[in-house]
Amino acid sequence: MYEVSTISGFNQLIGYSKFVNRDYGEVYYRGVNKVFDNVLPSLMRARTSGDARDLKQVINKLYDNNKFRETLKLSLPVFNNRLSPDENRILKNNINRNNKFIIEGVLQHYSGTTRFLDIVDNHWIALWMGLYKYEELGKGHLYCLYTKRMLPQIDYLEHLAKCFSKDKIMGFSSLEDIANVLKVDEDELDKYYLYILLIATPNDMVEQLPGSFENQDFALVDLRKALPSFF
Repeated sequence: MYEVSTISGFNQLIGYSKFVNRDYGEVYYRGVNKVFDNVLPSLMRARTSGDARDLKQVINKLYDNNKFRETLKLSLPVFNNRLSPDENRILKNNINRNNKFIIEGVLQHYSGTTRFLDIVDNHWIALWMGLYKYEELGKGHLYCLYTKRMLPQIDYLEHLAKCFSKDKIMGFSSLEDIANVLKVDEDELDKYYLYILLIATPNDMVEQLPGSFENQDFALVDLRKALPSFF
């Protein structure tokens, strides 16, 4: 884990992450407001909030809806006379599977419980996400929104900084040191930080459909390429 407190330091860290992963793959970002025990998709985090069989049924139902497929502009399997029956079957399965990945990506984008994680290729967007927190409102958590995070003692921190001379301020190496002076509980430290997770995807991922990539272990959907802009 790296700690940075300046824009230049943040940019330098992003460049470093791309450099050290250049032989492995592409680096993406995920902005969060606390350190979690894992980085699992929502479907795997808590079985009480989702079931793989329910997800599969929802995806299949959406995929069987002609109007929904047309709205998403999904690619349709087309029989190729120059391919053998087995090759056409493989091609059809690839298209159907990746179309369902795209549908699952849409569900994830709109806060569904899926096997996907939200990541971005712009670290400034990830920074914004870390500065806001996800909330659900209404009966049955019907509504979702992001609200700006508030630093509960930021005014006091600024006042504390002004009370010290420049030499004394240099004695603080991090916000955690200042938090110690303020006697902030360790569990409260996340309120003063945001975290950018660096997630690398391997180079061998193949684009099977526009915006839908996969290899033997992973699937990646770029919704900007896979869907019309109004999504």
